[in-house]
Amino acid sequence: MLLAHDRIGTGTPPDCVTPDTVGLAKPVIKGTKTIKSGKKATYSVTVSNSGDTAATSVKVCLSTPKKFIKGKAKRCKTVATVAAGGNAVAKFNLKAKKFKLSKAKKLKLRATASYTDGSGAAKTTAAGLYTAKAGKTGKTK
Repeated sequence: MLLAHDRIGTGTPPDCVTPDTVGLAKPVIKGTKTIKSGKKATYSVTVSNSGDTAATSVKVCLSTPKKFIKGKAKRCKTVATVAAGGNAVAKFNLKAKKFKLSKAKKLKLRATASYTDGSGAAKTTAAGLYTAKAGKTGKTK
């Protein structure tokens, strides 16, 4: 015999169990707007967690155009924890290749974050994009 409180789809805590959630948003990239030939550039990738539990061992990756940036096209760093309702930042120090351009070219940087959600499933955020310029910044004498 079912009682009123035994109905499916109803109940009050602690009978109702909701899984912990990790809600990482699309990463935000900030940094140098103009890449100069042979010079260093720093970019920070901020990851925000709107979930109700911390995300641990979050893999933050930044993809760069091989044509202009030295090293691997995809670089990754692990952020130990992104607290519930908080942010974490991964910094990437890059160095531009030597190049000569008659006019500035656009280049795109792309960031993602991989993590495990509250149910143990592997997830990857939507990609955060950033547009910079490579090349001339004005006349030189």
